[in-house]
Amino acid sequence: IISYLCIEIKRKENIMKRVYVDWETDGTPIEDIGLPTEVDVPNNIDTEDIEDWLSDKYGFLVNGFYFLCL
Repeated sequence: IISYLCIEIKRKENIMKRVYVDWETDGTPIEDIGLPTEVDVPNNIDTEDIEDWLSDKYGFLVNGFYFLCL
């Protein structure tokens, strides 16, 4: 089961990035674990650090993610 999380990242330039995360949940739905469906990522988190930040904050590994600039 692939579980996705939509994250809105607010930057100083007011550019919003929507990030889709593939959580490593060993097949358990994110709803059963209680993972959030939306997270505000602090402005000081660089794009290359998002995966580590998410893992540290929520205690689950991230298989990968991608984002779209809006």
